[in-house]
Amino acid sequence: SMAPSSARRMIVGGNWKCNLTRAQALELADALNAMPASDVEVVVAPIALHLPFVQSALKRAVSVAAQNCGHAGMGAYTGEVSAEQLAAMDVPWVILGHSERRTYFREDDELLAQKLAQALEHGLRVIFCVGESKGQREAGATLEVCKAQLAGVMKQLDPARVVLAYEPIWAIGSGLVATPQQAQETHAQLRAHVAASRSPELAARLRIQYGGSVSAANCVELANLPDVDGFLVGGASLKPADFETIVAACAGRADTFGPQMWDVLAYPALAAATFVPALYPVHPYLHLIVLSTTIVYVGCHRALAQGQLTPGESTSEVVTKKEAMQFPLYGSAVLVGLYAVVKLVKKEYLNLLIALYFFCIGAGAVQQMIRAPLQRLPGVRGLKTHVWSVKWMFWQKDAALEKIEFNALDIPLLLVGMALSAAYAKTKYWLLANVLAVCFAVCAVEMLTLGSFQIGCMLLVFLFGYDIFWVFGTEVMVTVAKGIDAPIKLLFPKDLLAAKLEFSLLGLGDIVIPGIFVAMMLRFDARNGLRSLPYFRANLVAYVLALVVTLSVMHFFGAAQPALLYLVPGCLGAAFATALVRGEVALLWRFSEDEPAPEPDAGAEADAGSKKEN
Repeated sequence: SMAPSSARRMIVGGNWKCNLTRAQALELADALNAMPASDVEVVVAPIALHLPFVQSALKRAVSVAAQNCGHAGMGAYTGEVSAEQLAAMDVPWVILGHSERRTYFREDDELLAQKLAQALEHGLRVIFCVGESKGQREAGATLEVCKAQLAGVMKQLDPARVVLAYEPIWAIGSGLVATPQQAQETHAQLRAHVAASRSPELAARLRIQYGGSVSAANCVELANLPDVDGFLVGGASLKPADFETIVAACAGRADTFGPQMWDVLAYPALAAATFVPALYPVHPYLHLIVLSTTIVYVGCHRALAQGQLTPGESTSEVVTKKEAMQFPLYGSAVLVGLYAVVKLVKKEYLNLLIALYFFCIGAGAVQQMIRAPLQRLPGVRGLKTHVWSVKWMFWQKDAALEKIEFNALDIPLLLVGMALSAAYAKTKYWLLANVLAVCFAVCAVEMLTLGSFQIGCMLLVFLFGYDIFWVFGTEVMVTVAKGIDAPIKLLFPKDLLAAKLEFSLLGLGDIVIPGIFVAMMLRFDARNGLRSLPYFRANLVAYVLALVVTLSVMHFFGAAQPALLYLVPGCLGAAFATALVRGEVALLWRFSEDEPAPEPDAGAEADAGSKKEN
């Protein structure tokens, strides 16, 4: 099934072409820095000579692109700039196949296929342009022309690294614009052609921009077309106000995909589930189910938003197959180490060490947790972004500088996080421990990404055995959970009015591990355009039911239970059952968070190699 347009992140490219002096380019970059933040991916393409200057001047999430690259590697190619050289300069994008390159410089489909192979081989992301002339449009040959331009690169189309740009030649710089009907029809035909040539899943993920005299006046209507995923803008990208309007039109697309991380009810519900039980008596079992489920819900939607960011913007970490296999071993080693510490180290020293550690990471977790929903408020979006360049590996002479971006919101949020962490270290109050634990859990679900469905299954199955062994086979897990006074678990008071509070508890692993699997199911729904979110909803319900079973067994037998004993079969069973009912078992089983790019064309490599000269 085809994904709706809102399952794909909008992207706006500004092609500055052969315009602007260095001073003018830097002035335009400063204007871009003042643009309000949004979810739209923004890329600008100055001339090659200005790339490093513009890239250094940009102080927000705007990437740069080269306007061209060579068809081969470094060598005797006078006047060329190779993909390898662009990658070495940390230029993330390149535009290929623009009609002006095809027309003025006689670049044909074979040459462009070689250029695309070079760009992908060296890790660049590509905006690949196709489009027809006025005569071809009038002859009804639009689709055939575009098909021919895509024929040599079809196998190289990787939605994670390639964006198509449909640019009708007759509309570029002419003031003529394809009607919304013409644009939507052509974009839909291109997507259907990719679906037939590659796969519907790949076509659903592929972003297709429109380019051709896009302006502030016509962008809103075009941006709301279901198969238009943004724009490649020419002249209007040189006018800051117009370019900002075009980006805003994409940010304000009318349709939305499923429940989003900024859902107006999600964060208030999470705050209520955290704070209300400290004020009014709530049964600990109900408290546990509601709070942990709300954490998973919010974390999953934040993870969905992370998945729509570029690699440079995203803070997520991908769990590899090797890491999934090693996780129980490393986890066991850490667990045994903590058990030894609990048994051998004096509690006051242990608590001091823990307090110092969680003071540092707790402040960051609180800041990251609160920042995301506040960042979407209109007044916050326009805050100026500042950049510090830091060389973390200062002892290495050639170590690269890392950019730290922040705005006026970040400093007070960090101070709030530090205050909460310090208050917890001082008082050990259970509610403050829960606040920090909620922040840790949400951020962990957001930032940890399973590489594929198969890796997710592997990780859950391994941890299933891990949890059973350490809970049923030894006293280690329970001793560590009770002996370490740190926000690595959620506490649920049994009786608020008791002189000495007693708690039920749930380890963060029982939220985070299933949570990242449920988040993967949400991304699977988004990737495949499943608006009803069948996999996400089935897994979320399974998570709740598994918690109910865990608590029921624990209550009946009066003994601690490894929650993963019930959560793992619940989540895996829900995923496979949903796929079986929908007839999508094969699609689910081969689901990968990041499809590998196809191998470069062997012929192109051979041709490039034959011309290299030292």
